[in-house]
Amino acid sequence: MIRRTLPAFKRNVPFKGLEEFFHIASDAIYGGPVSAPSLSASEKAQEVMVTGRAWRCEELRKKSFEDLHKLWYVLYKERNRLLTERQACRRNNMVMPHPERSTKVRKSMAAIKTVVGERNIIFKQTQAKQNNEKAGV
Repeated sequence: MIRRTLPAFKRNVPFKGLEEFFHIASDAIYGGPVSAPSLSASEKAQEVMVTGRAWRCEELRKKSFEDLHKLWYVLYKERNRLLTERQACRRNNMVMPHPERSTKVRKSMAAIKTVVGERNIIFKQTQAKQNNEKAGV
């Protein structure tokens, strides 16, 4: 009876910790035989992977600080996943599938830094202007 409910449980449990950075067989996670993380890059290279484009500064300027913070965290995790995948491919003498993903993540992160930097400059200018008005009054 427990065996029948286990497959439904498998689908609903999110990955946490290091599990997010590796493609591990689900049987190994849930008490099956332990196996090494398998990236199967050759299989991934054969698949058609559709990825989006990098975020642009114009789009990010419309986002709130909280949204930018969340997006930065998502991109940071994706960057770490890609670096893990790249290292595993190097270790196994394989070609990393779709290396352009790293460029898109890097450009998106640079755009976020640009937008946050612009906002910081505007904030400091506004703060200095208010301090000058208070000193002049």
